[in-house]
Amino acid sequence: MSGASGEAIAFHYDVGTDFFRLWLDETLTYSCGSWGASNDGDLLTAQRRKLHYALVESGGDTARRVLDVGCGWGSLLVSAVEAGAEHAFGLTLSRSQLEHVQSLADPRIGVALSSFREYTPADRYDALCCVEAIEHFVRREHSEVERLELYREFFAFCHRMLAPGARMYLQFSGYGAADRDQYAPFFEHVFPESDLPRLWEVCRALEGWFEVTRVRNERSDYVRTLNTWHRNLRRRRDAAVALTGSETVTRYLKYLGMAAIAMQVGASALYSISLRRLDRV
Repeated sequence: MSGASGEAIAFHYDVGTDFFRLWLDETLTYSCGSWGASNDGDLLTAQRRKLHYALVESGGDTARRVLDVGCGWGSLLVSAVEAGAEHAFGLTLSRSQLEHVQSLADPRIGVALSSFREYTPADRYDALCCVEAIEHFVRREHSEVERLELYREFFAFCHRMLAPGARMYLQFSGYGAADRDQYAPFFEHVFPESDLPRLWEVCRALEGWFEVTRVRNERSDYVRTLNTWHRNLRRRRDAAVALTGSETVTRYLKYLGMAAIAMQVGASALYSISLRRLDRV
């Protein structure tokens, strides 16, 4: 019993890094940006603001060792070492992302093609981040009991990875008002073998492992992020088609547009949760 396989991850993320360069910001951050209270600035500013927030909330801005579960193209790892971390390590199931992080050739940054279940470090970490990866940890066909078991397995892993009293930052797209049976088929079409969590499932699963110190729903930020990505990809559609073909580009445009609408109407939500590791007796 597990979430998305490597093949399922490759379907969405391994269509070519150059394709994503066309419509993401220059850091290749593929998650919701933080546009700030004034809702100003460009995409790059929003993503740097989000990366900073994730590091501050996890303690990664002052940590010696930082772990990023689902590291994408490594923007948070880069931000961590720029903040002073001696070692920032990422886990991914995408070969394109692995190769990109390796190409950074920074001795302070490490990466592995591995799920969290397979990873065993030599030492604990001082901070942990997981930004929009937990959406791939369960499948739609899993029962409620199975879902909670899988999420709880993840939080047990995070607890083992962290030093006593360390903090963790978790960000994910989750169900809001949407009925799972209605929304899940669309999500699964874009992200095979994956499904969104509900907030209560995550909170139930982390009980005993972590204390929740802050929760925010930032779906309005994701509406703007998704619309910006959609506009960028639409503007550079010809170049994208030359790289990946019209079918792939059409699928991404549909996803970005529909996801923005879902966030706008509250069918889905963007949760950011700050956590502190509990010492278990």
